[in-house]
Amino acid sequence: MKFDPDKSLRNQSLDYRIIKIFKQEANSFLEELKHRKLEVILVPAPDPHHEGHKIRQKVNDNPEWYRELYWKYHPNFRRDRTLKSLNRLVNLEDGNFITHSYKYDAVMRELIYSVLIEGYYIDSHIIYPENPRIVKYFKK
Repeated sequence: MKFDPDKSLRNQSLDYRIIKIFKQEANSFLEELKHRKLEVILVPAPDPHHEGHKIRQKVNDNPEWYRELYWKYHPNFRRDRTLKSLNRLVNLEDGNFITHSYKYDAVMRELIYSVLIEGYYIDSHIIYPENPRIVKYFKK
């Protein structure tokens, strides 16, 4: 079976169990992106050059997978559109990539497929393991 990220999950003749796994993975990414957002605060400078001198300090960060996508498609990759796309995937309302409005759906389907087939690693540490059921299904 060949996966086509440009087609919606509904239009790929996938087994319902495979679609369920894709939806679960999309939901994991959605929840992670909702709860992890870049947050920067001002703190007193360690070596102040003037009174009240402050520097920026990162408190929270975006998920690594989102940062990678952001820089891959920079400057045209937006968090709000990513959240909407993941929400469409969770609800099986994703669209075919025939118009610009569904580009994010294709990008997110490709990411999820890649993670399910290969896993997702940061500095050789596994963050998301590959899914053996998905690997077997698509390698037939």
